Amino acid sequence: MVNAHKRYRVDDAVVLLATAMWLAFVVTPAPAQTWKDVKCTGDSDIPWSEQITGCSNAITSGTFAGKDLAVAFQRRGTAYASTGDFDHMLSNGIRRSKAAQFGGLL
Repeated sequence: MVNAHKRYRVDDAVVLLATAMWLAFVVTPAPAQTWKDVKCTGDSDIPWSEQITGCSNAITSGTFAGKDLAVAFQRRGTAYASTGDFDHMLSNGIRRSKAAQFGGLL
């Protein structure tokens, strides 16, 4: 009777472990969006006007924080500068600095 009881515990543990592994596999979230997905690369591979919109959407989405948020501001500033919109580039730089400061990056 004692051996049957121990076997029951081992079988339960195996089933529990298998279930946990299956759930981890099934519930794993989709990979995060890349900068190219949100059209905020900071390179000329995507038109600058689309990057201004893409980076702005990334900034206001609430999805990005810390270094990633500062990167979105920096890349939007690059897009503004590349279109010759230096006023927005400067105000964007100030906002980037504040985001970096409050995000603990400065």
